[in-house]
Amino acid sequence: MSDSAEERAQALVGKTLGEGYRLEALIGQGAMGAVYRATSAKGAEVAVKTLSAEVMGPQTTQRFLRESELVRGLKHPHVVRTLDSGADRVTGLLFLVMPLLNGRDLDRVIEELGALEPETAVRVTLQAARGLTAAHRIGIIHRDVKPGNLILDEEEGEIVVRVCDFGIAKQMGGQSELTATGSQLGTPDYVSPEQLKSSKHVDERTDVWSLGATLYQMLCGAAPYSHIDAVFDVITAIMTEDPPSVQARAPWIEAPLALVVHKALQRDPNQRWATLEDMADALRPFSGGDELLEPARIVAATNARKRTTAERADLRQAPAATSLPPAPRTQMAKELEVTSTVGSSAHERRVDRNNAGGSGKGAMLAVAVLSAAIAGGSAYYFTRGSGAAPITAPAAATVSATVAVIPPAATVSTPQGPIPVVNGSATLRGRPGETVTITVEHEGTKKTFAVSLGSDGIASPSRLVLTP
Repeated sequence: MSDSAEERAQALVGKTLGEGYRLEALIGQGAMGAVYRATSAKGAEVAVKTLSAEVMGPQTTQRFLRESELVRGLKHPHVVRTLDSGADRVTGLLFLVMPLLNGRDLDRVIEELGALEPETAVRVTLQAARGLTAAHRIGIIHRDVKPGNLILDEEEGEIVVRVCDFGIAKQMGGQSELTATGSQLGTPDYVSPEQLKSSKHVDERTDVWSLGATLYQMLCGAAPYSHIDAVFDVITAIMTEDPPSVQARAPWIEAPLALVVHKALQRDPNQRWATLEDMADALRPFSGGDELLEPARIVAATNARKRTTAERADLRQAPAATSLPPAPRTQMAKELEVTSTVGSSAHERRVDRNNAGGSGKGAMLAVAVLSAAIAGGSAYYFTRGSGAAPITAPAAATVSATVAVIPPAATVSTPQGPIPVVNGSATLRGRPGETVTITVEHEGTKKTFAVSLGSDGIASPSRLVLTP
């Protein structure tokens, strides 16, 4: 980073962008943008990420603005919200406005702790899968899932995993893409083989691969292909070689868990988990009973655990040993046909999974990332992929809001009747400002919640936790 770039970023402090976002302090900076602590016109503390229109170019800028609604419509407890976005008329900067979170990204956690306790790693993965599944169900594929894009946010004494940075997202079944084809395909260590071949022709299984690679790293402390230094060699290996066994790096990992991980990392997408719902179903037996994350659970694998050696898995069994039938219909998949987690019926069907290519050699990846890896500060988190001129939506007669249900096997009901729970999420509908009485029940334990439905489609509380 040049001094002039740092000076330009620092020079924006004190200025106001868009509709009244005053930049208070520079939090972090990269080659293509910067993140600031800011104050909105209403006095709320927010995080503002700026992207240089000059770097992005006119075509990408227009695409960035045009497609902002795609990601702005994604409202889920396990996704970092984009509050606003647009292009500043004075500076020409594109900007995104996000909540100012109290947490740090998973990349920093792994850097500090190394391999995590297996139950912790599984719980982080289950929560991330909820957020990504919500995106998949409205037709959005993330395509850049990695530890740096999973935020461990602290909320009321609990750690909540939130997915951020949908900057290279792709809309399934449409022409919408938030990056220029062939130039920005994600972080190489976590990119699926089919995405390396063609970032256009991928489906949700590319996120299965990436989340599987992230889980692999949480379990053993290293990314699947971290033993290879050169970027081009990493790309070649991803497309032509299976990753080393996670048990070779973490001998204490149980064989059945290793099989779940390596099924996610099959180079042929048809051998992989078909959806993140299926992967989550397979992981739940290794969560220790639920997926709650208290701060005390974010710990490294203990020395006692590291001294154990589990039975070695036969990875040749990974595609078959944990396979589900073709076009699997788990209980969550059946419920998927009834209700939409985020209110879009157009994508309640399963996506045709025959468009993505399998393993094999492909062209070199151009690793030009849409926005910089921002350094410094842990009180902010941002997304790459949403942005447009601020839009004021007409008031809605009814709103839909998603709540996370823990444990995901619990039943949810209102005085009017039951509400389907899909992948641990339930959709509530009512008038803006209405308070809905929700009863959550599981194995003889019952709890009632008063949930307020915001006009912006956000429920409060957004997580219904039933403790034994």
